[in-house]
Order: sequence, then C-alpha cells, then structure tokens
Amino acid sequence: MEQPYAVKLAQTAQRIYKKLDAPVQKRVVEEFNKIAETPYAAAMLAGTPWPIRSHHFSHKGTQWRIAYTCDDKQLEVTVVFLGVRENFVTIQPPPNLG
Repeated sequence: MEQPYAVKLAQTAQRIYKKLDAPVQKRVVEEFNKIAETPYAAAMLAGTPWPIRSHHFSHKGTQWRIAYTCDDKQLEVTVVFLGVRENFVTIQPPPNLG
C-alpha cells in the first residue's frame, strides 16, 4: 500500500472549513482522509485550465465538492475550494497556478 498524501488547505479552503458546523467539519475530514489515500480517484474538474480534481460526497442530502491539486513530489494534496455543489462555480485559481 502506498503512503497516503498529506492534505493541506489553501487560505480560501481554510476560511470555508472554519465556518462549517462541527458535524460537517467531521465529515469533511473523513473525505480528506479518503482523498489522501487515493488522490487520483477523483475526476479532473471540467471547465478550468488548472489541473484540479473534484471529489464529490453527500452529507444529509446535500451534495458537496472538494477541489484539490496533487503534488507527487511532495506527496501532498492542496485543497483549493470546498463547498456545496450550487456554490462550486465560484472557484478561483490556486495561488501557484493562477
């Protein structure tokens, strides 16, 4: 089994995460762990020129997305955005890609 990737949060993702209710934060951390184990399982995010993957999950009937980039050299993923599906169109480029 390969070593799991470390998960980092970009500033935007960190601000969003801090505003979430505790049960949602707990679920998001569970999803971060899934991403760390299999970072290339999620599809590339369509409609963006940056190499961003989009992990989908549902929590209490609400569809959520976690957008992230993979760094194979550092063995880490950087979460650039997370939120409910309806708000996902507001994604901004990661600082190192934009």
